[in-house]
Amino acid sequence: MSSFSESTQASLSKVEQANGVASLAERINQLSQQVLQKETVLLGEHLEFQKTLRLVEQFAQSEEPVLITGESGVGKELFARALYLLNGRQGSPFVSVNCGQFSDEQLMVSELFGHTKGSFTGAVEDRRGVFETANGGAILLDEIGELSASAQKMLLRVIDQKEVRPVGSNKIRSVDIRVISATHCNLSHLVEEGKFREDLFFRLSCLHLHVPALPKEGKTAFCCCNIISTN
Repeated sequence: MSSFSESTQASLSKVEQANGVASLAERINQLSQQVLQKETVLLGEHLEFQKTLRLVEQFAQSEEPVLITGESGVGKELFARALYLLNGRQGSPFVSVNCGQFSDEQLMVSELFGHTKGSFTGAVEDRRGVFETANGGAILLDEIGELSASAQKMLLRVIDQKEVRPVGSNKIRSVDIRVISATHCNLSHLVEEGKFREDLFFRLSCLHLHVPALPKEGKTAFCCCNIISTN
């Protein structure tokens, strides 16, 4: 496994000197030694950013769902991946799905939860959904506010009962997944408008991680350092 590059080490030193968090570099280095794949390290000098990093460490010790909020482009998926790594599930799948990418509800439900052959027009074979694909690991449901009503109901079952039932199937399949969701929208407003289930909102936001926007003046260092630990 390769070590940090000189530029990454320099960034770590700068963060340590500026903020007195010498243990941050040690924790990140230990993490990088554990992961046998290409991963991402988050570093920051902004106070709110460091508070968010501390919450990531705390939340990683739990198996409860995490809701990540923040403006578009602040790196919500990077924080989701950090939660997955620090949770001890590295080596298991990490699957990211954009809930806003689906053209219709049937496609969304099929992609997420799977389907059986003949369950709808075009279902020419059995197919596993992403929840089964991510079994044992973690799933990031990005743009969670775009989830359809039927998909919301099925997701609630995954969280509460750790079960998935593919479209057209009578068989229940058990899954062990850390559910992480992300959005730039205000989900509580969608709940008030009747567009999002209140019970699902409370389950998803059991642990809430808000990623702050970075100052434009450039005094904040937000380093996304790709570490190649193996080919």
